[in-house]
Amino acid sequence: IMFVISEIHPFLDGNGRIARVMMNAELVKETKKWLNN
Repeated sequence: IMFVISEIHPFLDGNGRIARVMMNAELVKETKKWLNN
């Protein structure tokens, strides 16, 4: 996700920040799944 957002630059500003937020959200979601099992 982070690479795709950073590579295609869909926003005028903040592409790296948005990509990091999206990556962190995905990591948190997957970690919660792993911890609940």
